[in-house]
Amino acid sequence: MEEFSKVLECASNARWRSLLVLARIGAVRMPSEVIGLAWEDINWQEKRMTVKSPKTEHHVGKDTRIIPYSRQLSRS
Repeated sequence: MEEFSKVLECASNARWRSLLVLARIGAVRMPSEVIGLAWEDINWQEKRMTVKSPKTEHHVGKDTRIIPYSRQLSRS
C-alpha cells in the first residue's frame, strides 16, 4: 500500500485517482467493469457496490458481483 500511495500522489486528477483506487482496492477490472459502473450501483446504506462483470456474464449467476464499500475506497 505504501507504493500504491506514491502512485496515487502522481495521478493527475481525481478521476485518475478514483480509477486507480477502484482497480487496486476495489478489485474492479479495467476497463470492462468500470465502464458499466453507475451511481445506482452503489448501495450507501449497506456499504456495497454491484459491479456488472462482462468477463464472467456467460456463466450462470456470474453477470454481477458485490464489492464491499470499504473505508479505503472512500478515503481515496
